[in-house]
Amino acid sequence: MRKVLKVVLIAIVVLILAMAGTYLVLKTKTSKNNPSEVTPSENPSQPDEDNASQVNPVSDYLKIEELPNGSTPVLPTDEPKVIFVSDRAIYAGSIDGKVTEKVASAPDKSYSVRISTESKDKSWIIVDVEDNQDLVADRRMLYAINIETYELIKIAEVDKFETSFHAYFFNNTNRLVYFVKGIPESPIFYVAVYDLGAKTNTYLLKPADEKKDWAFGFDLSSDGKYLAYVGGRNAPAPDNDASLWLKNLETGEEKLLAKGSELNPNLGYDYLSSLKFINGGKEILYSENIWKDGSNSTKYFVTDLKGNVRPATDKDLETENSTLIDKLKSILKKDLYINAVLKNCNKIIFTVSNGLKEELWEADLDCSNARSLNFGGSNFMNFTDSCKFTCQASDIFKWYLLDLETQKQIDLDELYKMDIKSAIYVE
Repeated sequence: MRKVLKVVLIAIVVLILAMAGTYLVLKTKTSKNNPSEVTPSENPSQPDEDNASQVNPVSDYLKIEELPNGSTPVLPTDEPKVIFVSDRAIYAGSIDGKVTEKVASAPDKSYSVRISTESKDKSWIIVDVEDNQDLVADRRMLYAINIETYELIKIAEVDKFETSFHAYFFNNTNRLVYFVKGIPESPIFYVAVYDLGAKTNTYLLKPADEKKDWAFGFDLSSDGKYLAYVGGRNAPAPDNDASLWLKNLETGEEKLLAKGSELNPNLGYDYLSSLKFINGGKEILYSENIWKDGSNSTKYFVTDLKGNVRPATDKDLETENSTLIDKLKSILKKDLYINAVLKNCNKIIFTVSNGLKEELWEADLDCSNARSLNFGGSNFMNFTDSCKFTCQASDIFKWYLLDLETQKQIDLDELYKMDIKSAIYVE
């Protein structure tokens, strides 16, 4: 019996070693075949000029279409349109559905394409392409497409496993802030800015390689000079070692502004979490999760850029989502969470939960005039500066265009006679 057991154990060890060897070979092959894989710079606060040619080459993952008119798109650039994905291709469609134009496409059936966001000047859209052809060597790519000129820029490419890109445009510029993150509560792998005008990539934060800490949340000051982030020791989730740091992006200097309460240093329950610049970038509002006497609570504080901390006031918190949630809950007596705050429309879009059933609602910014949009829960939403937004119904997986001014709900599958997988409204 012992002999048989020994043979079985040896066989298992050999199998594990073989699988590990296969993984390393595949990873090496993937790295060689994908020279555009992002490699952080030695000085993340400075542009990585050496990697510039590696970061943004156009690859076979996404191909731009030739302009049908030779030089200009069919759809006028100044007219509202819907940019959508169907069968791995990206289209621009007129708002009445009469004209559609293919912009780009992913040639391989194993690729999936998702629209992420748009630039403030409405000329660029950001697209996330996922390669599902191999469980080990899967990749995720981030692209920018100019829907006026059909210019295609590959911004980044990373290992997809348990990661995703998050991106937004900084202020009213064409500078795209993007970061790579894994599952919820996991650390951010890096933060970077890609300038679509200058075609340069700048790494702002790469905690895993740059320093001893991970980052779990960050914000940029409105002038782009400072990056504030919550970082902790190398751990899979925030803990009581997480502290608030301020990084000067011009000098690279870092400063510790605040630490958690450490009421339970052995349990790791007390930690800093959300943060954002307020008062024109002169102060930082941050939250602290505190576990005490068997219950969990959240407290808010404000610090200046020198580390002088004070309790947050109602004025500091008036635009904080948690404050809006508490106010709406007290009015509606319902469980809910906020999807978006649309200041241009004076609206809050939120989801009301009732057991397994969810429903979209709207309210004014002061939480008055709350009403149901008569639309079920949504898996994905894309908001812009407009009072129209796109969302996917979670029950039937169809994409709709919702108009908050007219209360219309347009079925995009029906409008364009295609199976829509992702969409965004461009005004």
